[in-house]
Amino acid sequence: MEFKVPDGVDRLEFVAGLTDSSTETDRSAYIAVWAHAGNDLTKLFESSGVTVGAVIPVSVPVRPGNTIRIDGGGLNGNETLCVCNPKLVAT
Repeated sequence: MEFKVPDGVDRLEFVAGLTDSSTETDRSAYIAVWAHAGNDLTKLFESSGVTVGAVIPVSVPVRPGNTIRIDGGGLNGNETLCVCNPKLVAT
């Protein structure tokens, strides 16, 4: 998932987890949030051990004009990562 941060926004919030239909086997799933501005790529957040039945709350500062990328990985083929209730917030 990738998007550009609009003016007036300074925070990205969501919860991450594996869907209830996932059948995890190795607990290696992860979620990461990256910011891309010009030639700079910065990791804003990373969490490993994403599991079924537990959500990870994510709240990271973002800057208008940056491109934000949300990545998930470490999935073993029978897991589905969910980025739930994403919202851009102006504080």
